[in-house]
Amino acid sequence: MVVKLQKFAVFKVGNIQRPESYEKVVRRKEAAKESIVVAENERPRALVEARSAKEQNITLAKIAIEKAQSEARVILSKARSEAEKIKATLKAEGDALKKLNNETGGGVQYLLSYLSTRAVADSDRDNYVGVGQPANTKFFS
Repeated sequence: MVVKLQKFAVFKVGNIQRPESYEKVVRRKEAAKESIVVAENERPRALVEARSAKEQNITLAKIAIEKAQSEARVILSKARSEAEKIKATLKAEGDALKKLNNETGGGVQYLLSYLSTRAVADSDRDNYVGVGQPANTKFFS
């Protein structure tokens, strides 16, 4: 078998003008390829940043929850202490009223006197007492 080689003429072509719309499409395609490469290179960094932000937010949430629970325990403790204080005060008042009732024979005037004295003594503000007018007198001339 004999192979015959043919000679091809090589022409140098220059100054080819392509349509502007074609050039725009080619530039956009190249820009898109570059954007894809940049995005692929940025992806690992973005994932690390996202994971770090997630971990930080989880930690901050745990801290906020623990702080809120601690504040709730403090408030609850203060409320229980205040409730015990009020119970003790009311019990002492009840005992004092019972003693007064036994000593005075249950007179309402003594109870009212005691309660008004307690109200004035426990008040942090100034107390004012109103007194009715004296009897009207007529002078004869």
